[in-house]
Order: sequence, then structure tokens, then C-alpha cells
Amino acid sequence: MQRAYSPSRQFPRHTGIWAALLLGVSLTACAAPHASTKPARSAASDLGPITPATVDDAAFAPSAYRVLVGADTGKVRASLLAGVVARALERARLRFDSDHPETGYAALQGAFFLMRRGEYRREGLLHAAPALTEGAAAAARLGEEGYALALYSMLSDLLPPGPSREDVQTHLAAMASFQALTDQSGPIVAAGSDARVAAERALLDSSDQAFRDASQRLLEWVGKARAAGAGDITAHSNADREEAYHALRGGGYSLVALYLRHGDPLGALTAADDAGLDRAISPDLRARLEACAQDDDPDAWLDLYRLYDSREVYTALSLDQRLFESAAFGAAVSLFRAEPGSFRGAMPLASRLVDYGMAEVAPLVLASGLARGASPEQLAAALALALNATVGEAEAGQHDAARRVFEASGPLLELASSKPFAGRVSPSPARFRYVMGALEAGRGDLARARPLLEAAVQEEPSVDALRVLAAIARQKRDVPGTLGFLEKAQRLAEKSGNVIEEADVWNSEFEVLRDSGDRAGAEHALDQALTRALDATRQGRPGANQARAERLLAHVLEHFGDAQAIHRATERAYDAAASDATQLSATITDSARRALTRRDLPAARKALAHAVDASLPADELVYIALWLELLERQLAVPTDGSVEDAFAAMDEAPGWSGKLRAWARKKLSDADLLAAARDPAQRTEALFYTTMGRRIAGDTSTDAELEKVAASDAVNLVEIGIARDLLAIRAGTETGYKVPAGITLP
Repeated sequence: MQRAYSPSRQFPRHTGIWAALLLGVSLTACAAPHASTKPARSAASDLGPITPATVDDAAFAPSAYRVLVGADTGKVRASLLAGVVARALERARLRFDSDHPETGYAALQGAFFLMRRGEYRREGLLHAAPALTEGAAAAARLGEEGYALALYSMLSDLLPPGPSREDVQTHLAAMASFQALTDQSGPIVAAGSDARVAAERALLDSSDQAFRDASQRLLEWVGKARAAGAGDITAHSNADREEAYHALRGGGYSLVALYLRHGDPLGALTAADDAGLDRAISPDLRARLEACAQDDDPDAWLDLYRLYDSREVYTALSLDQRLFESAAFGAAVSLFRAEPGSFRGAMPLASRLVDYGMAEVAPLVLASGLARGASPEQLAAALALALNATVGEAEAGQHDAARRVFEASGPLLELASSKPFAGRVSPSPARFRYVMGALEAGRGDLARARPLLEAAVQEEPSVDALRVLAAIARQKRDVPGTLGFLEKAQRLAEKSGNVIEEADVWNSEFEVLRDSGDRAGAEHALDQALTRALDATRQGRPGANQARAERLLAHVLEHFGDAQAIHRATERAYDAAASDATQLSATITDSARRALTRRDLPAARKALAHAVDASLPADELVYIALWLELLERQLAVPTDGSVEDAFAAMDEAPGWSGKLRAWARKKLSDADLLAAARDPAQRTEALFYTTMGRRIAGDTSTDAELEKVAASDAVNLVEIGIARDLLAIRAGTETGYKVPAGITLP
């Protein structure tokens, strides 16, 4: 008799969860386990040769969506799937190459998660050796032996004879030797190790052979644990007994996870039942699996997703996080297929697609999920996910992907601007357009940035958007336009009572007026910036706000040249930012920048020490170290070794920060650095650093290059601000400003 499933019986999420989840584990003896003989879901390997479909970046989102939810079968599906996987692996390579190996590794997993049991095709991997090599190395570093084994095995099959293939085979031989040592730890420990490696391997290698091997080894692991409990075999050590305990508590969940990764709930039940291990799967879990298998029940799929999405569960059970995450992905796909037109059916899959490097597919899923009618709260959640995905792609060095996420979000923005939702959704469409405009401006694509920002300001004026428009106008040497945008921003800041923003805008006005030769206007703006910055520091708000206020005060004080007051404000900023990573990073960067322009060696060394202590990522730390290295060369002082230590601590990265590091260590020439720059921002940075190197070496004709840096379209780069300050100091327009009478500096 089949057990009835009631959607009201939710898995518990709080205290007492284990009583419900872990029932049904028996210590009685069982027959020898064996793998399920259930046929593969897809016989892709029996289709004969295929030609992968051509899938470029523009076609990736709709093609991946079709792979996930389409009804294609046979060679049509196999060809499309191979083309999508090939493109996904190329995208993973780009992430590895951009100083973000963690996002490359996630994207690599996502590419393989698109393939379900029996759908592994070598044709989709023919050009993926670079991505697989990076992924295998990452898996080895993380100790994920099964992933490493899968990837090195694929490489061994793909690479032609030669040194690269020999290196891969050396890795495989070493892994085999290590596994042989594990086999000596006792029968249950050995079975557990074999099961974990095989399960991890089957998460990537979706061939039927790899899947059957993983299923069989998981069943053997649980079977030996139960046999030990019944006295049929002897645990050799405390480690063996502990392994048996973990197998009895969590083996059933691991087995189910393997099958859910491939969307096969019935297969998990069949495998356990055929092996005489039916009681390894708790009654609650069995009920949900049966409901999914028989009725494709969305409630049951959602419960399974929540279970395998729970960090609490796999941590308490001491089970493989990757295995649970893969099961959550599989459950999310199945939930969306079962209920594609609902928000609850779409949100889990959309979030997983973002996690696995397929962010521009998420808006397509979300738009489908809002088809049945959405509440403002649901639409807001969808927009927030898309917005965060856009920013995340940009931060991972994938600006083109960020742009594709924004473009794919068009239907969501249109819906949020319609009458039922206008003014009721946060983030608003205007905020989303502002963020994308700011990202375009930061990259130097001002032609794309300006209309987005203007549309955002027209719909929903904000200080942030007006400041970026001001920065664009300033780069175009449009002084009246720049001041016009800043004045509008000033009025908004005053209206909202945001004293910090007021001070920041006044400081920007000062710099514009200073550089345009309006001394009187510059003095007035600077006095206003100082007054408002002091007001902001007196508001007494602890944490991030106080850190920003003190950091801004230090910036304003630069123009007055009071070194002691600058030092005091900077120290207060460091103290206030101690518990806020974002503000601490900003404080370190601002202090290091100021130290370079003001030739303050102690401050530069202190900034680098703070950066190292805070474990700033390489793509931030490289600049702090580089600025100190330039300053030490400029002052002709011996290094204290901190720059060398910071550079040595960074991994050898193929991305832009790796190029800057190599240039600083004289492993890359000026010409090589300039040639390596890929976009306006990198070209501006390359020009700045090569110019600074020449300037320090005594070249007196570098002002023209600094002018080019200062006028770069890559607005808001720190290097642009440094170039402007150096030019102002050289011109004498940065000196002679006095603190107004009656103002006492803290």
C-alpha cells in the first residue's frame, strides 16, 4: 500500500528536527546491497555521434531555459544540451581567468548540473580543457576528491598525448594511491570514503556508469553499517564505529540526494528497497518521494528542496555539502517543471541559477513564475534577486554577463512600472536602472550609462544617480553641467537630512571648482564641506555611519593640509569601521590613496598592515601594496618588506590583479601591462601606473599622460582621483586653504 502524502506535514525547521528526519533507521541485518537496475532517464549515450548546437552568449539564456524545462528529446535535446554545456564551461573559464576562481568553480558545477543521468556527452567538453584543468586544481585544493577525480578523468580522455596529459595521469595515480591507504582504516571507513568519492564524481560525471557506481557504493556504505550493528561484521576501530553511526543517520539522505540531483525520486526508493534498505529512508522522506514520483506534487518538491537546501541538516548529519546542494538544484528544477507559473515554483531555481553562473537565465524563470499574478512583495523579491545577480556578475569581472542579466530583466522592470505595482516595489525599476548605469559608467561605457541614469533620475531622483551623472559630465569637461547635477544632488541631500551626503557633494563641488580655476567658489564649497563633515561626525552614530563620516572628514581635511587632524580622523575611521568590512575596506583604500598623493610613508605602511590583517581579497590588496611600492620608490627609501610579503601571499592569478602584481614585481614590462588591459578601466589603470613609474624614474613629461588619466571615461576610478590631485598639487591649486576661524578640529 502506498503511503498518502499530506502537504500540511511540513518538515520541522527548528528544535526537534532530528526526531522527524531520522526515524526509520534500523540496526537489523540486511541482505547484501546492490545497485538499482532502473534504466537511465535518458539514453543520450545510445544516440550515436552528435554535433553540439552553436550557442553564443546571446543565445545562452533562452537555450539553457529550454534545456531545463523544454520537451526536446533524442538528438535534438542532446545537441542543444551539449552546446549549452560547452558555452557554460567557456563562461567558467572566463571566471577563472578574472581573479574569481570561486565563481569559476561554481559555474563549472552549474554546467555539469544541466546534464542528468545518462546525458553525459564528450562532444560538449571538446574545447573545455582549460576550464576542467582549473576546476580540477580547485577541487584538489578543497579536498573534494570525487570532483577532482571526475575532472581529471575527463581531462585524461580529452587531452592528446603529451606533458599535460602525463601530468593529469600523475594526479590520477596519486589519488588512487591515497584511496588505497584509506582502505586500510576499516571496512566501514573504507566504504564511506568510497561512497563519498563516487557520489561526488557522479555529481559531475552524469554517465550511467558513474551514477550506478555511486548508488552501489552508497548502498554498500549503509549496508555495512547496519551489518556492523547486527554483529555480522566487526568494526575495526572507533573511526569505524563513528563512520557506522554517520551512515545509519544520514546514509538514506545521501542516497536520496544522489537521485534527486538527477530528478529521480522513484529511483531512490527502488534502489533502497531492492537492496533491502527500505528503512534507511525515513517515513516522512519516503512520503514526499512517492508524492513526487506518482503525482509530480509541487508541495512535495518544495519540501524536498527546503530539506536539501538546509545547512542545518547536512551539518548536523555530517554529510557532504556539495551532495546536498546538488540535490537542492535537482529539486528546484523539478519543482519549476511541476509548477512553472508560480512564484514559489520559480524562486528556488532562479536563486540556484545565480549561484551556479547562469544568472541571466534567472529572469526568464522569474518572469514565468510571476505569470499567474504576483504580489508587490513577490515582484520585489524577484527584482532584488535580479539586481543582486547583476551586481554580482560585475564584481566577478563579468560585465557583459551583468548587462545580459539586466537586459533579461526587462519584463520584470516593465511589470514593476505598471499601474498595479508602480511605487509599491523596492528595489524600484529606477534603482535597478541606476545600478546598471553606474556599472556601465565604472566600466567606461558612458554612452550606455547616461540614458540609464537619466531615466532613473526622471522616474525617481536620487543623490547617487545625480552624482554619477555629475561624474560623467565632469569627464566631458562640462563644468556647468557637472555643477548643475551636483546642485540637484545637494538639494536632495538637504531635503532628506543626510548630512554625510551633503558634505560629500560639497567636497565634489570644491574639486570641480578648484580644477576649473574658480578659487573663491572652491573656498566656499570647501568651507561648507568641512562644516557639514564635522556635523556628520557629531551625530554620534556608531559603526558604518560614523566610519564614513570620519573618513569623509579626513578627505576634506586633505585640502587644508592639516596632517595631524587628518591622522586623528583616519584613526577614528579605522576604529569605527572595525566591525564593518565594507567601511574598513573603504577606509584602508582612502588612507592608502591619500598616503601616495601626500607622500605619507607611515600612513601607507599602516594601510597595508590593516589590509593584510583584514584579509582583503587580492583584487583589493594589490592596489594597497602597489601604492606603497610606488611611494617607497618615490621617496627612495628601503622597503620594510611588507609589500613583498603582501605580493608573495597572493595566489598567482591570471586576471588583472595578477597582471598588476607582475608589473610591480618587474615581471611584466610597461608595454606588456598596457597590452594586457581589456577595457577602458584597465587601460586607464595601466596608463596611470606606467606613467607613475616613469614619473618616479625622473621623466618630467608625464603630466600629459596624467591628464589623459584624469579625463578617462572610466569614471570614479581611484586612479582618476589620484591623477587629479597630483596635477592640482603640481599646479598649486591645492594649497593655501585655511580652516575658517572659529572651527576647532577634533
